[in-house]
Amino acid sequence: MVATPVDLPHGGPVMAWVPPPMNCYKVNWEVYKDLATKMWTAGILIRDHGGHVLAAQCVHVHGHVLAAQCVHVQYHPRGVHPKFYACVHALMFALEMSFAEIIVEGPTFQPLETLKNRPSGPTIGDSWLEEIWVLIQKFRRCSLSSIPPEINKGAWMLAKFGSTIKESRIWIEEVPVMLQDVL
Repeated sequence: MVATPVDLPHGGPVMAWVPPPMNCYKVNWEVYKDLATKMWTAGILIRDHGGHVLAAQCVHVHGHVLAAQCVHVQYHPRGVHPKFYACVHALMFALEMSFAEIIVEGPTFQPLETLKNRPSGPTIGDSWLEEIWVLIQKFRRCSLSSIPPEINKGAWMLAKFGSTIKESRIWIEEVPVMLQDVL
């Protein structure tokens, strides 16, 4: 089944996190680079229409987040921006958590802004875009957009926290401690 975009209410510029419609989930992701270690990490935060945290993850992105996750982005190919990997990881995390209708919001990243049809090109970046496009097709509904960092603060804080730990971390139906006063 081909994914279809999720309709969002239209209006003026958004200056705060906007919850998704009922029966849809918001997947916010962000990357953080620790300047001392040169390590990239990603933070992924999945919330429902009531703003409740269903899942979160911190992931190390130095090559490779209803949950929160911190993930180290490790082993990405040279010349490929860690945002490619972080976006792929956010989509895979949502799939693993069985969310079928999602709105994905992350940092501004030009290659994702142009992703309308299945990409086909000779570069490594084109291959990563194709991977993102293929993953999107696995959802019943999915849309990608970029949001300013001040609105994506929860995912950014998870990504930053991920730089302080050695292994990926996942929270399910629990607000990570560092986000309790932020969300």
